[in-house]
Amino acid sequence: MPELQQRVLDNLVSDVLLGSVFLLMSAYGLYRLVKVWKVSLLPLSVLLPSFVGAGLILYVPLSPLYVRSDGEFYQRWGYSLAATWLSGEPMDSPQALWPGKGLWPLIIGGFTAIAGPITITLVVFNTLLIVLSAILLQKATLLWGGRSPRWSMVVVFLSSSPFLLWGPSLLREALFWLGVALGVLALSYASEHRYRSALLAVGLSALVLLGIRPDAGIVLVYGFVAMLIFLFGILGRRRSLLRAFVTAIVVLSLALSFPTAFDSVREGVSGQSILHANKSLAAEDVTTAFGPSSSSSSEEFDYCGSEFSELSLGAAVLCRAVVNLPYALFGPFHWEYGPEAIWLIAGASTLHFLGLSGLAAYYVIISKGRRWPLLALLAVAAASMLMFSSILTNYGILIRFRAATEIMLIPLALSGALELVARWRSSRGKLESSETTKNV
Repeated sequence: MPELQQRVLDNLVSDVLLGSVFLLMSAYGLYRLVKVWKVSLLPLSVLLPSFVGAGLILYVPLSPLYVRSDGEFYQRWGYSLAATWLSGEPMDSPQALWPGKGLWPLIIGGFTAIAGPITITLVVFNTLLIVLSAILLQKATLLWGGRSPRWSMVVVFLSSSPFLLWGPSLLREALFWLGVALGVLALSYASEHRYRSALLAVGLSALVLLGIRPDAGIVLVYGFVAMLIFLFGILGRRRSLLRAFVTAIVVLSLALSFPTAFDSVREGVSGQSILHANKSLAAEDVTTAFGPSSSSSSEEFDYCGSEFSELSLGAAVLCRAVVNLPYALFGPFHWEYGPEAIWLIAGASTLHFLGLSGLAAYYVIISKGRRWPLLALLAVAAASMLMFSSILTNYGILIRFRAATEIMLIPLALSGALELVARWRSSRGKLESSETTKNV
């Protein structure tokens, strides 16, 4: 057994105790939040044990279904930070802690300093984060559509392969998704003119997204902030031409400052570096790479590749997104499937994504008088898909990132689903009433 897993098993008792105490205390906090927000308790009651169970089965070394993951890198990093703190030696981190990949290792290091090498506690922590994300989305759905989802929220989360596989894991995905959920909540508050709550939510979203994944986070944060400013300008109770003009100037200034902000968190990114990332993820020896039409042999890829060094970063991203977007939205296609289980997981994930997209589109179409807030959220979701599809040419990685886009679609999709159910019940009630009248 690898040394890392052995250290975790040797410290199992402390790990179980810390994880149990943390679970009980945090579960009570989530229960109180549900009561204060007046949303359904059902998702918390079902999702919490379900995700804890999935995480223990997949990521605890004693399990027969144990899966090794990149989380081991973060565990080692966190353990080294804890050892440094306890020894009093100067900190020697391999990468920037914030903004950067360091927020998750800092959390791991904090738990490790308390209880020694841990895994179960990390599974519990990430489970609590993804359940908190579900509660935030419940509140957002209530604000968007006026109804609090119950079983529909449970079904959406438990039918998502990325949520089940990488939510209660040793990775940083649950933290990233929490940051996205906070941004969604901010826009939902803005749709109700509750701008103080919106500012608090987007501020917390920015701290989490920039702390856990700054390169993708800066794109989402700029999107959420720009849409908040836009909604404030067009939905405010005191509308005026001057207010609209100032709003346009602020949003334009924000857009112009984006390249500088992006370069501050991810230096040296260029069209050529995106091309190299695309090629490495789509190499022939990568099992889950996009199909041959997105490889270097295709005409479209050759065009983008030959012109990349001369394109600006924005044009390069759009060029690659146009080529990859069909795969990111609808793939894997039937000719791409291989014998590995990841293909079935990727296919199920795409069906889940398309289902949410369809319901979200339906809700936007039937909504009257509130389309601007809905379109603002869809704009951020679209920006995230363009970003992911321009860089990722590997289904195994794509479905993990695409789950962030699903987080943005869930409130709209569930509002659409609940509206469909309400209309069906109404039509059925009218039919039954009509039949009763005829019988009388």
